[in-house]
Amino acid sequence: GQGKTVFQAEIDAACELIDFWRFNVQHMAAAMAYQPTSTQDSDNSYGHRGLEGFVAAISPFNFTAIGGHLASAPAFMGNTVVWKPSDAAVLSNYIVY
Repeated sequence: GQGKTVFQAEIDAACELIDFWRFNVQHMAAAMAYQPTSTQDSDNSYGHRGLEGFVAAISPFNFTAIGGHLASAPAFMGNTVVWKPSDAAVLSNYIVY
């Protein structure tokens, strides 16, 4: 329903979304593991916390992977996400949801 061939849809909906999720998890793990250098004079630490509020994710009509990525990346980091998929791509975004 998004004006794509089967080949294009497979690359967009499955392959690229999986790549986004794998990259997000890898990047999140690296960010959470990072700690700044401490010295004998100072003890440095670095922590993460969710936003105070929410993230609004508005998906494009013809790009399932971006729709899933926009909504899931902030959620992976512990944020609340309000996701508004395009009216022209409700089924694909529902499946991703």
